[in-house]
Amino acid sequence: MNEIIAKTTINVLSEVWKAVITNLFKKDDKKEIDTVERLSAHLNEIANWSSTIQFFGMSREKGITSSTISLSILSEPRRLIPNTDQSARLTEKDLLIDRNHCLILGDPGSGKTTTIKRIIQNFFFSETISHEDDYQYPLLIMMRNLTHGLDITKQVANIIGIEYEVREIKYIDREGKDAKRYEYYYNDKLLIDFIAGFLNQTKCFLLIDGLDEIDLTTIKILEAEINELSLKLNECKMIVTMRSGDYSFEKHIGGLSVLELCPLSHNQIIRIAKKWVDDPSSFLKTIKDKPYYDLVDRPLFLTHILVLFQKYGYLPEQPADVYHRIIRLILEEWDAQRGIRRVSRYGGFNSDRKIKFLSALSYRLTYIKKSKEFSHDELIHSYNALRMSFDLPINEAEKVANEIESHTGLIIKSFGDKFEFSHLSLQEYLCANYLVSMPISDILGPYIEEYPAPVALATAISSEPGLWFSNLISTKNIYLRLSAGSLKSFLSRLLLEKPIFQRSDQLGISTICLLSDYAGESSDLDGVLWDLYNNKIIKVSVNSIVKRFYQFDHLYNNRNSVLLKIRPSSEPTGQLYLPNYVGMPKEFYDVITG
Repeated sequence: MNEIIAKTTINVLSEVWKAVITNLFKKDDKKEIDTVERLSAHLNEIANWSSTIQFFGMSREKGITSSTISLSILSEPRRLIPNTDQSARLTEKDLLIDRNHCLILGDPGSGKTTTIKRIIQNFFFSETISHEDDYQYPLLIMMRNLTHGLDITKQVANIIGIEYEVREIKYIDREGKDAKRYEYYYNDKLLIDFIAGFLNQTKCFLLIDGLDEIDLTTIKILEAEINELSLKLNECKMIVTMRSGDYSFEKHIGGLSVLELCPLSHNQIIRIAKKWVDDPSSFLKTIKDKPYYDLVDRPLFLTHILVLFQKYGYLPEQPADVYHRIIRLILEEWDAQRGIRRVSRYGGFNSDRKIKFLSALSYRLTYIKKSKEFSHDELIHSYNALRMSFDLPINEAEKVANEIESHTGLIIKSFGDKFEFSHLSLQEYLCANYLVSMPISDILGPYIEEYPAPVALATAISSEPGLWFSNLISTKNIYLRLSAGSLKSFLSRLLLEKPIFQRSDQLGISTICLLSDYAGESSDLDGVLWDLYNNKIIKVSVNSIVKRFYQFDHLYNNRNSVLLKIRPSSEPTGQLYLPNYVGMPKEFYDVITG
C-alpha cells in the first residue's frame, strides 16, 4: 500500500505540482516540502482507512474490495420521482467521470461511507477509465471529526499545512450599528479562494463524508460554504454524503446534483452473500422466507445478519430474536476485537448487565429525552441517573462512556460528540427490553400514543405475549389513549414481530373489544384488525368467547356492523369481564358464525 501511495504522490508532484507549488507558495521551499509531506501522510491515512471493513462479530477485518460491491445510485432522489424502478441508475465509475459535483443521500447503513471507501480505493488500484477520469488524488473530510470552529476550507488548510490568519472586518449593519465579522486569509488572499485554486490546480477529488453528522447550528454555515466551493471548483470534483432524512429539499444546497443510494436488489444481495458466507445458497433460501427479509436490502443489516448466519448456521424466525442475537454478538465480542489493542472495562459489566444498562439508556432516550442521539456528557448524566439501580459506583461513568465511544457497532458516532444506536430497530428492541421489566401501568398510555413500536416489541418479547396484550387493552387509561393511528402502528409492529400467543379468554375478549370499537374506522386499520383476528391462536380464543357467551341479535346500521348480545344464561364468573353489547363488522360475524 505504501508503495502505491508513494507512486501516486510522485505522479502528482511531477505532473502538476511543480508549477502549482511555485505559483502558490512563492518559492518557499520549506512550505513546499511540508505540504508534500502532509498530503502524503493524509493519502496514507485514508488509503489504510478505506482498505478494510469490520463489524462486531467478525474475527478479523475484511478487505473492502473483496467483501463489498458497487452500489446502485438513483440519478434523482426517491422523494422526487414516482417510481424509482423507472429512474436511471449510476455506478461508482459514473461518479469518477461525471464533472458535476454531487450530493449522495442514503438511509443509515445504506452504504454511504463504504461507497466513499471504494472510491478512494479506486484511485490507488484501478486504471483510469476515460479521459474524463483525470483527477490526481483524493482528499477526505470526515465531518464527524471536524473540530469545533473549523469548516471545510480550514480543514483542507490544516491537511496541507497552510497557516492562515484571521482578520477582523468592521462594518455598519442594516440598522446602522457598528458590527464586525471575521475573514480568513493566506498571503493576502481569502483562504477559500486560495484553497479553491489549490484544489483546482492539483486536480483534487474532494470527498466530504457525513454532512448530517454536525450540529444544526453549524450545518447552515457549511452548506453555504459547500455552495460557494461548488462555484469555485471547476477542475476539482466534490462529492458530499448525507442521510436522506436530514436533507431539506425546500432549502437545498446549490451547485450539487442530488443523488440517492438504492436499496440492494435481489441480485446484489446474492453477490454480497457469496462474499461473506461459506454456503450462500443455504443463507438465501433461509432468509427469503423470513418476515425480516426486508431488512437485508440495506448493506449494514445484511452484513450483520450474514455474520450471524456464518457464526451459528441458522436464522431465528422471530425478528426480536435477530435483534437480540445481534446485540449479544456485539456485546460478547466487545473484548475480542482482533487486530485492535484495546482493554475492555465497560464498568465491569458482563453481557447481561451491559444489555440491562443499555436497555435502560435506550428507554431514557426514547421516552424521557425523546431523542435518538446523545452526547458524551448526556451519556455520563444518564449513567449517574441509572447507576443506583445497578449498584454501581459513581466513578464508573467515564469507563462506560469511554468504552462506548471507542467501539463502533451497537452505538456509533454521529456528529461532534454526539452518538446514537446504529439502527433504530436496535434502540426500539432495547427500549422494549426495559419496558417488559416494568409492571403494566397507566404510564404506558402516553408511550403507546406517542411511540407505539417499543410497546409492541415489549409485548412480543414478554414471557406471555397474550397476557401482556390483554392487560394493555384492559387497562382503561391505556385503552382510552388509543387512536386509530396509534392502534394501527401498534398492531402492525406486533404482527411483524410474530409473538407466540397462548389461547386464553382474556386474549379473546381483548380482541373482541378492539374489533367492536375500531373496526370500520378506516380500511387500513380494518386490514390490520383482520390480520390480528386471523392469527390462529387469537381466532380460536375469539371464537370460543363468542360461542360461549354471545348470540346474534340484529344488524346494526352504524358502519355496517353486527350487534352481538351476551347470553344471560351463560354469564362468565370470576374476574372475566365481558361488555354487554359488542358491535362487529359483518365480515367478522360471517367468519365467526360460518
